[in-house]
Amino acid sequence: AKVYICDYQKYQKKMKCIFDNPELVVKSKVDTQVKQQLNLSKIINECIVNQDIYSLMEQTLTIIAETFAVEYTHILELLPNRSALLLQTGTGWNQDLIGYATIGNTDNSLWQYTLNSKEPVIFNDLPIETRFRGDPFLHNHQIISGVTMVITINQEVWGILGVHSQKERQFRESDLEFLQSVNQVLSAAILRHQQAQKLYLLERAFNETSNSIVITDAIDSNPIIYVNSAFEKTTGYSFEEVRGRNCGFLQKNDINQPILAEIGQAVLEGRECSGVVRNYRKDGTMFWNELYIAPVRNSLGHLTHFIGVQTDITERTQAEEKLRESEQRFKGIFEQAAVAMALVGLDGKFIQVNPGACQLWGYSSQELLNLTFQDISHPNEWATELNLVTDLLAGKINTFSREERYLRKDGSSIWGQITVSMVKEQNI
Repeated sequence: AKVYICDYQKYQKKMKCIFDNPELVVKSKVDTQVKQQLNLSKIINECIVNQDIYSLMEQTLTIIAETFAVEYTHILELLPNRSALLLQTGTGWNQDLIGYATIGNTDNSLWQYTLNSKEPVIFNDLPIETRFRGDPFLHNHQIISGVTMVITINQEVWGILGVHSQKERQFRESDLEFLQSVNQVLSAAILRHQQAQKLYLLERAFNETSNSIVITDAIDSNPIIYVNSAFEKTTGYSFEEVRGRNCGFLQKNDINQPILAEIGQAVLEGRECSGVVRNYRKDGTMFWNELYIAPVRNSLGHLTHFIGVQTDITERTQAEEKLRESEQRFKGIFEQAAVAMALVGLDGKFIQVNPGACQLWGYSSQELLNLTFQDISHPNEWATELNLVTDLLAGKINTFSREERYLRKDGSSIWGQITVSMVKEQNI
């Protein structure tokens, strides 16, 4: 009963002061609003000049604490699992907690209630609050009154802004308007920070990849506005040397490439395309460039940029060319050889035969491709040959050579000198 009597006496004194001096109340409200507007301007200015989001948060909360003359403020970031919040920064708390302390986002807690509320949550006497449970984090710091509100980024919940006092106090409508304005400034700053982080990560990824990446502006001349480190390394040109130029300079005078017309048409139509182009480095050496181009559009669907991913495939192209030349040489030797030659699979089936083999065994090439080596071997030779083939497959020998009999198509037998070697794929 004593508590209520004291509160009532304080209330009487307050009301008497207001009744006797109404001009003081008006002046107090005006002074408070002016102070809030000035401090909001400070926060906005800080947001403009301070690119460090964590420093900006700290400065903002310091101004809020000064504005309301409260002991505690905080910014809590909702963690990805949404079951806890991180004390990102704040005033009044032990510095060991800042950036490390996590607070459980449990059912019926103030935090859960705030996250589910579209309006600021005000509590005047936390110990007797019935809408939610007071968090131990707040009780341990003897919090009595406070305001919490959700910080949203692109309509997604990011965290909670809070102002807390160890004394019971009333938060007026102007106070909430001030906090909501600050909240909007913080949301814009956090969004800016997130976008900067994404750009930084993208640039890091672009510079770490071995593929050359070029971004051009989608205006008439398609000038280069960005190249990554791989482009500079591959072409020998620095970004400053290519900035504002069309990528066509990489072809020098080698412009009679059919693929260039296809690429030009795709760019005019604003669609993706790909192909292999002969490009030239700064020192004049030619390299084969496997190119993929994709259009970039803004939120309105307007074409703004092109991004090109280029891969130097010179070594691969040269290896393929050498392989083709080798195959052509082998084919010439195989077809024109005066002796019988054949490629046989591990199952014994003929894969490829030359005219000499057809002449030796009396079959056409198509007939031989339907047979196995066992079909043309003399029965008395097969057991010995099978043992040698088994040793060859097991790697015990690399090749073998012997005289043996064969069966021709007409049923006659002939003797021949056979040499067998195993052909392995290059990647085995």
